[in-house]
Amino acid sequence: GPFGTQADMRGALNALTPLVSRIQYREAHATETRGYWVYLPAMSSREQALAIARQLSAKGVRDYYVVTAGDQQNTISLGLFRDHGNAEKRRNEVATLGFTPELITRTEELPVYWVDFASDPQHPLNWRTHVAQRDLREEPVTCF
Repeated sequence: GPFGTQADMRGALNALTPLVSRIQYREAHATETRGYWVYLPAMSSREQALAIARQLSAKGVRDYYVVTAGDQQNTISLGLFRDHGNAEKRRNEVATLGFTPELITRTEELPVYWVDFASDPQHPLNWRTHVAQRDLREEPVTCF
């Protein structure tokens, strides 16, 4: 594994089942980077957030959004970026105008799937010849 989809995992499971003495699958979770967010932290009130937004606008900043609801209410979003360098550039541009923007990595928890199997130690299985997907890795696990 890790397999990104259950369908990919099932394909490998089906290919390997006749070749091993024991086999099972398991689900795990992986954290994946989904980009970067540049923002000004939440203000204590909507009025305060709007006042800061007006200051941004007066200094020529046009691309921002005042978050109106949820966990980030009254935060001023300055952009979502895929590239860390572009996020840094945006943070630095706004900082030179006298603000203190923050930059965080956006992550997401995703399910991933693994196939665990036992094979004969005298005749180790070259599983890669039976599984089409090439971006997998092998991690030995202790059997009980």
